[in-house]
Amino acid sequence: MTQEVVFICRRRLWRAGSKIMRCDQLADIGRRYLGDRYTFAVRALPNLETEAGAHAFAEGLSGRIVILLKGTGAILGEAGMEMLRGRTRGVGIDYVDARARDCFSPHADLHIAASRKGEAILNRLLARRGAGDGRAGVAHLTHHYDPRLVGRQMEDPGGLRAAYLGHPHNVYIPDLIAAHVTRIDAGGEGGIEAGFDRLCGFNLHYAIRPPDHAQTLARDLAKPFTKGFTAAAFGANVMVTRDTDDAEFYLGRDYPFLVEDHAPATIAEAFARAQGIYDTADWHVARDRMRHLRDLSAPAQVARELDVILSRLMVRDAVGLPKTKGAAPLSRPPV
Repeated sequence: MTQEVVFICRRRLWRAGSKIMRCDQLADIGRRYLGDRYTFAVRALPNLETEAGAHAFAEGLSGRIVILLKGTGAILGEAGMEMLRGRTRGVGIDYVDARARDCFSPHADLHIAASRKGEAILNRLLARRGAGDGRAGVAHLTHHYDPRLVGRQMEDPGGLRAAYLGHPHNVYIPDLIAAHVTRIDAGGEGGIEAGFDRLCGFNLHYAIRPPDHAQTLARDLAKPFTKGFTAAAFGANVMVTRDTDDAEFYLGRDYPFLVEDHAPATIAEAFARAQGIYDTADWHVARDRMRHLRDLSAPAQVARELDVILSRLMVRDAVGLPKTKGAAPLSRPPV
């Protein structure tokens, strides 16, 4: 008998990138690798205008494992979360790229981070604000690279070629190097998949955020290392500022394309250095680290992490009572 897992998001996020990757794509990864023990569904949070509606919503999820995408729990409120926890086998909150303090609920059984920095933030928050029964914990679930990248390969451009894929307001390219970095708008003609196709012709992914974005993120918000995982999936290198969340964790302090600050001259010097070491031993050592990063963020590895998280979320039996300490552990054959 399989256990049903339901990802739930706010209705306004139904087409958002975070929902697609952390609900739809995670559900697909789960079906592919864990489908012998779990079924997966994705739902939008309905309008809950009355207490009866909240009860019906919670009742409709009886016996399921529920994972709420960032602010969904805040919309449910304390009473709604308590009702949900009373009927499900386990409730998790996936904070992804949201401010943890805005999404936190003491009625969650597991708080899920998409980055190592986010994991540290959640541990501090949980220690400060506590949990309903003291049993809640924190887990890290790697932000996988987009499965639509599977089968796409980087073509040899015959020299260093740099590109940025994403929304124009999320990148800072100083005038000094603007002619050397191709901008690919994720919302352009053909959408993100057309952008992925174009990225095949580039071997350096430029991903330096605007200075004001970096300052905002540094305070109390964590972002997953998605641009790094995307570059890794192609086999390309990535250029980011050293303070980018998780960059040093995954790439090491001596990775040659970590930029010290946002000063235009600093970025230009870093780019010139990248041009100078192209196709040298240092370039290929950096590429090796990116291959390792690709393995860490591949769907099969993320499925292993998801499997452990689902086991941790199986905290109550089918009627909402806490599982006994003597319950047999869930067997997890290798993925």
